[in-house]
This record gives sequence, structure tokens and C-alpha cells, in this order.
Amino acid sequence: MILVSSFLVSANNVITGDRVDNLLFSMIGSVDEKDKSNSDIIRNTDVPSRTVAPPLFVSNTEVPKAEVTSDPLFTQEPNVSTRPDYIATNGPTEGTNTDSISTPLITPVPTGFINDHTYYDPSICVTIETHTESYVSGSRTLSLTYYVVDLQLSNANQLGALLAGGGYDGGKEYTSVMASRVNAILAINGDYYDWQGKKGIMIRNGVLYRNTPTDRPLLIIDKDGNFSVVKENTVNANDLVSQGVLHTFAFGPALVLDGALAPVDLTGEIKDYNTYNEPRMAIGQVGELHYKIICVDGRQPGYSDYGVSIKKLSEICLAQGCKIAYNLDGGSSATLYFNGRIYNSPSGYSGYGTSAGDEREISDIIYFTSGIN
Repeated sequence: MILVSSFLVSANNVITGDRVDNLLFSMIGSVDEKDKSNSDIIRNTDVPSRTVAPPLFVSNTEVPKAEVTSDPLFTQEPNVSTRPDYIATNGPTEGTNTDSISTPLITPVPTGFINDHTYYDPSICVTIETHTESYVSGSRTLSLTYYVVDLQLSNANQLGALLAGGGYDGGKEYTSVMASRVNAILAINGDYYDWQGKKGIMIRNGVLYRNTPTDRPLLIIDKDGNFSVVKENTVNANDLVSQGVLHTFAFGPALVLDGALAPVDLTGEIKDYNTYNEPRMAIGQVGELHYKIICVDGRQPGYSDYGVSIKKLSEICLAQGCKIAYNLDGGSSATLYFNGRIYNSPSGYSGYGTSAGDEREISDIIYFTSGIN
């Protein structure tokens, strides 16, 4: 049996109720190998959208309607007439035995890394789901494992980008090394800009590093943290900087646009839509400062045999509620870092001297941090 703990998130002045499309919640407890082999998708139960006060933890799979108390940061005894603060202000209620009055039970809201797949503080919520599937190919039954990350932020500046070596042309480093340098809660590989022949529009953290546009699809993350995808040769890089654009990534293709599967576009780094199954990495936006990351493992027989096609990746992003989603560098670069360690199992590649489970050195990462110092 899997125990589910629910996050009902909306922090005062931080993650507000109108930003929460779906309440975050995490699964507690391990999944043994028998569960994994049953081809079940390990995922959270559906929770209806609603606006509630900061995190409330529920210790079963049934999530009751939340009652917002006078101080939503704490859970308190329901009978307020017996509380010392009430009596001090209003006097005891008739029939109340003040000798037996005790301090009400107050449960602080947990913050930080709640378990191995959940992080919460008043500025950011992160949950990771592990999905496993099996499918038949010819006479073989193959496996697929991928991870779905749900992130909600309070400020767009919590979504950062870092270049290996501290700057442009700084060489390559491991994702974990770069992520730890900026105290990232979670990080993924970027678009491997150094591999792309010095072409494309490249803006990171508001700085223009490269302005050699092509006809590839370009992911733009603006000053408010909103995503858009355009052809590189249809925009002016200097104009993007003047508009406050935070980051651009040039890999592609677009996977979801305007809440629907994106048209097939093979002008990016990927030239196949529905033939090759590979490890993949995608990032998408669900709503205001609400994002999804899809990390697909592959090339590891018995665990995740091949990966997915671009078509399948697009369908996963759409099913996860993305209104817009974009394909980043994949293959042996696909790396998910969380809580100080590599969370997925990168495929490895003998040509780079790595094997399954090993990180590959790359040129850049996307990372997420707390907004609280």
C-alpha cells in the first residue's frame, strides 16, 4: 500500500491561491520491485483545485475539504472558547472549567526537504513522481521509466541558468557540481550550447552571450517567468534583452503550444519525430510560475530499455497539463539533480567514458532555488 501525503499550497504573500492550479502533494513510502514490475504508473491521486492556506498534511489517500483557521499557519483545537487567548480576552464561557484548560496543540508546517521527492518552503514547492510503464515490441516486453517534476515558484528569478566554468566557453562540468555551487534545490541539463557550433541566440540571466540566429525554434523565458517559442531568425536578440528576457534555449523542437500538441518541426537539433526512442529532457509551463519537467531515462535494459520518441514526449507533457513545452538536450546529457544527488539514472555513453548511472559533463544547467535567504 502506498501512503499519500497532500500539500495544499498557497502561502500568504508568497505562493498565492490564484497561482495554484492543482494542489501539490507527495507520496510517502518506498515502492518495492514487485510494484515496479506491474507496469503501474506511480503517481499522485487527483486533487480538486481550490484556494487554501499554507501546507496542510493529510495522512491518507482521501483528501478532505480544507477548513481555513484563523491562523492558517497552524492547526488548532476546534473549540476556540477553551483557548487561553480567548478566555483572556472574553472571559470563560459559562460552564467552562478553567482548571482543566491546556495549551492547544500547534503543529508547525514542515519546511525544507520533506522526503526524498518533496521540497517545500514558503517560496517554492517541488514534488517528483516516478512513472513506470511496459510495452510490447515484437516478441519482447520492454520497460520505460520517467520522472515528472512539478515546481511552483514565487519569483521568476528562482529559475536560473549556469554556465560551466563560470562563463561562456568555460568548458564542461557535471550537473551536480554546478548545481551545488548555486545551492540549487533542483537542477537539470540545459541545451548544451557549447555543442551547437557557436550558433543561435543565447541569453542567460539577462546577458546576451551569442547572436547568430538560425531557423531553429527558440525557447524564451521572459522577466515574469513565462515561456514562448519562436523561430530564432524572427526576433532581434538585443530587443529581447531590452525587454528583460531572462533566458533563451536553442535545441527544440517545441512539444506543446497553446495547450495542444505542437506541429511537427524538425528544424531544431532533433530530426526525427516518431521513430527513435531515446532518453529525453523537457521543460514546460502549466501556469503562472508553475512548471513541469519531464526526465526520461533510457538505454538501460530491464529498467528503461530505450526511452521515448519526440511524439511520445509531447504527449506526456500535454497529459501533465503543460500549456507550452520544449525539448532540451537529451541522450546521455539528460540529468535530474535533487537534494544534493542525481535523481534519475543517466544513460551513460562509452564514447564519453561513462556508463549507465554516470553523469556526463555538460556546458550548462537550468536550476531552481529558494527565494528565502
